[in-house]
Amino acid sequence: MDKVKSGNLDLEFLNNTQLILENVRLLGLNTVNVPFQVDVPNTTSNTMTLNEERYLLSKGIVETLQQNRIKVILEPFPYIRGGAVGETAWNPQDKFEWFRNWTAICERLINEIAIPYNVWCFNVASNLGYIEYDFDAKTYPFTKQWEELFAFIRSRYKEKVIYRTNYWYENQSRDLKKNNPLWNFVDFVSIDT
Repeated sequence: MDKVKSGNLDLEFLNNTQLILENVRLLGLNTVNVPFQVDVPNTTSNTMTLNEERYLLSKGIVETLQQNRIKVILEPFPYIRGGAVGETAWNPQDKFEWFRNWTAICERLINEIAIPYNVWCFNVASNLGYIEYDFDAKTYPFTKQWEELFAFIRSRYKEKVIYRTNYWYENQSRDLKKNNPLWNFVDFVSIDT
């Protein structure tokens, strides 16, 4: 693939596979980011579960896209308090427990979807600023845990790995973002703007 022309699907609109395929064709996309809903009770929760009903919808979309030769980016996507709170607010109380639980979610998606459906790219996480770095100390205290998570994923999944970060607000945080050690562990960095 020379160029990636990709679009993201919204968790709220996964129930019409035919419309999704029509829009992919209309926009001339060759890649689609398919979210798998990860239910999170609240912004401080360390626990999470894949939403089984939505899992089947996302899996069906992956199957349809693959049948139509559209590359897939698979993404475990946090859905906090039924979608009432954005993922950027997720600040788990026990981040070490969070890594154990998130790794289990990633492992299931790799084993059941990414490998069997030959998914082109695995998006490890999206906009998880509080787990990415410490805003007050301006440091990356969980680099070792991220590195272990990326190593775990790469030991099972041989295709591309991506990490999506959120945008920055000022020059100081832009420089902090630019020097993020997580960028050394992935094939692509995506910036949500």
